Amino acid sequence: MTFPHPPAPMTPPARATPFRAARALAALLLPLGVHADPVRLATGHVDLRIDYDPQREPPLTLVISDDDQGINLDPTNTVLVVAEAARLQLPGDLPPLGNAGDPLWVLPQSQNPALLFLGLSAESNPQGVFADPLHIRLLAVDGPGSFFFWQAELGSLDFFFDPSDGITEADSYPEPVGGHSHGNWGFTTNGIYRVTFEAVGRPLDNPTPLRSPPVTFTFHVEPVPATPSPYRAWQNRHWPGLTNPA
Repeated sequence: MTFPHPPAPMTPPARATPFRAARALAALLLPLGVHADPVRLATGHVDLRIDYDPQREPPLTLVISDDDQGINLDPTNTVLVVAEAARLQLPGDLPPLGNAGDPLWVLPQSQNPALLFLGLSAESNPQGVFADPLHIRLLAVDGPGSFFFWQAELGSLDFFFDPSDGITEADSYPEPVGGHSHGNWGFTTNGIYRVTFEAVGRPLDNPTPLRSPPVTFTFHVEPVPATPSPYRAWQNRHWPGLTNPA
């Protein structure tokens, strides 16, 4: 089926001014790679890419690859935007996505210039290191609705990430070394989603799989239901993907 197109001293102590406090906070944040203005990606070709570097610890990780710019981006400072144009109504009952008439925001597996073209990639990884395939595994979803990832093939829907019945080892996508794939990214309501993945690969010379640290990706499904308070907006700006509205 085809879908349409985050003792008191004698002299009173000096009070920290907002400016001093901000500088102190910045000094703490910058070594962590957290910046004031996150990168927002709303269109173009972007991948969640498995990145292997044997000289790095840990050697396996997940990054955001901006294929149009030819650069990698830090997921802690990047927001993946699911524009309002991605919203559709289900044409029929399609469990687990919903029932006929329910809204669903979908970044499709075929490219739409008005939307983010988001894929999964194991490109630029060396041959002869891992047994095929590598895996991108879902670990957690934090958001106002449900999240799914599937591929549509010959009228059937093949789900790879479906946390509706609990997250298990089966919530995993196999990507061949050097491979690159696309699918449908679905969200059942608008708001901020934080989706955590890990990369897994089995080295050819070791039966123990190599795993990346958990990496959380922030999706902004438009529109945000309500305008955040100035305090909440400040939190979201300085800690994208880390603030929890609850």
